[in-house]
Amino acid sequence: MSFTRSITIDAPVDQVFRIISKYEYAVSKLDHIIDLKLDQEEVTEGTKITETRHIKGQNINNTWVVTEYEPHQRFVVNSEQNKLHLTYRYTFTEEDGQTTVNFDGNIATSGLRNLIYKPLIKKIIIKEDGEHLNKVKAYIEELNESN
Repeated sequence: MSFTRSITIDAPVDQVFRIISKYEYAVSKLDHIIDLKLDQEEVTEGTKITETRHIKGQNINNTWVVTEYEPHQRFVVNSEQNKLHLTYRYTFTEEDGQTTVNFDGNIATSGLRNLIYKPLIKKIIIKEDGEHLNKVKAYIEELNESN
């Protein structure tokens, strides 16, 4: 099961790609992300991104692994936790100084418990991550207005 989003941001692709691939916006713009750390300064294939999410009164750690990284064009991360498998794919195109970001979030589960709760799991993930591109857009455009 998957969900898709697309947004155009009034900023060059190099800035948009950097901010999304380093999750620079996450702690300040996403209410459910309370901490985020990258295991290396420069993002490349294999980089690990550890986040702490506040979900239903609990702090939950999760690690994303960058599985595809093509600067200014494509960025893919995967996460596997408690038999929940997530793949988030971002593609970027720039035209006239604006960047269009296409996002595809793929949710897969295994195990009986996750099978039963799959509709609820999908609802929670889409609630948390479904509007993150709008938050990225606001972050970048606010950043650029202040400069």
